[in-house]
Amino acid sequence: MKWNAALCGLLLAVHGAQVGQAVSFPATAAADYDQYGGWKKLPGKKTGFFHIEKLNEKHWFITPEGNAFFSKGVNSVNTDGVKKADGDQNWATRTVRQLRDWGLNTAGCWTMREVGAAGIAWTPRPHLSGTHGGKLPDVNDPAWARQVRERAVNECAPYKNDPWVLGYFLDNEIRWDGDEAKAAIYFKVMCEAIRAADPNHLILGCRFAGKPPMSVVREMKGRADVISINNYGLNPPISLLREMQAEAGLPFMVTEFSAKGKDSGPLTAHGSGPVFETQAERAHQLERFASLLANLEGCVGYHWFRYRDHPGNNQGLVKTDEQPWPEMIEKLKKMNPTLEARHNR
Repeated sequence: MKWNAALCGLLLAVHGAQVGQAVSFPATAAADYDQYGGWKKLPGKKTGFFHIEKLNEKHWFITPEGNAFFSKGVNSVNTDGVKKADGDQNWATRTVRQLRDWGLNTAGCWTMREVGAAGIAWTPRPHLSGTHGGKLPDVNDPAWARQVRERAVNECAPYKNDPWVLGYFLDNEIRWDGDEAKAAIYFKVMCEAIRAADPNHLILGCRFAGKPPMSVVREMKGRADVISINNYGLNPPISLLREMQAEAGLPFMVTEFSAKGKDSGPLTAHGSGPVFETQAERAHQLERFASLLANLEGCVGYHWFRYRDHPGNNQGLVKTDEQPWPEMIEKLKKMNPTLEARHNR
């Protein structure tokens, strides 16, 4: 989706008041975060694993150490298949140190296991359902349920004692048209399989796209722990988020959003999100979108798409050579330490 730059500028001005930029929120000092990035000023229950609680009428993740956690993340923290001279784990250690320095506390979908092992909350993406091209297989086939359970043992059980796992995504952008009747079986089998293989970690939903049928969203109630949705609009889909929360009784997280800058280079490849003239405007969009989410009592986090630029996509926090986009990083470092106070207000 491409946006006219002048229109984007006008909309930014119109909606600027919603961001709360005129309201000053205190930045959290490093000493006020636990090792996972949890906010020590708002304690919850200490269970040894991430879980969900409602504190002061707001939904939060809670870290293994028992502190409120607003997931500030970025997707695709991986090598994109490029072999690193000093090894993947050394690359991961350097990258995690950098992410934490930017105020990020989560490595989102499509992240390498080595990244989580380097000390940041992460979200494994098991491939359990056999969904192909966004369409579900025959979930009424007993063989399908058996395969899901077997895959969960192989892909989830190895992480059951890992305190850095934030939770599991079930799938990505399923096309539900015509498959609404399969939703109850899908969520029942998938969630039961994960909980049998790993009873310690959260189920973060199936990464909806667009506007999912509410009949599907309702089937998550009592099964998943979080609603996840990818959205590439100029603004968060606030009314939709609240509608889904009401239907499922669950908090929500936007697990993909992005923006591109023309000054990054030619936009020649596929990639969603509004297009801006400059990196400064792109960074402002990141702050605006994430801050609007943090204002919502049901939101438990944001995940930007993506860590590294793809040639022609220009969606990354860093360039294809992993040099940071300065405007983006400056904005992250300024914004992220204020989001807990914003969410808790």
